[in-house]
Amino acid sequence: MRKGSDIASSDPATGGLTPLFNSRTQDWEAHFRLEDERLIGGTPEGRTTLEFLRLNTFECLVERAELLEAGFYSV
Repeated sequence: MRKGSDIASSDPATGGLTPLFNSRTQDWEAHFRLEDERLIGGTPEGRTTLEFLRLNTFECLVERAELLEAGFYSV
């Protein structure tokens, strides 16, 4: 719901305009990794997407931790 038609945003590390991650053309593992329940962006696209979509809010972290513990979340 947050993404809409947006295709880019500012990279939180550099402030530069950066394309958002495109799951149709890019490999997830190349841009993200999981540390405990937190997603980490390893590239400008990864960082920007995580920040823009707010994928590490408290609510997301709690839900992801529960899914990991139940075995329903995999990377």
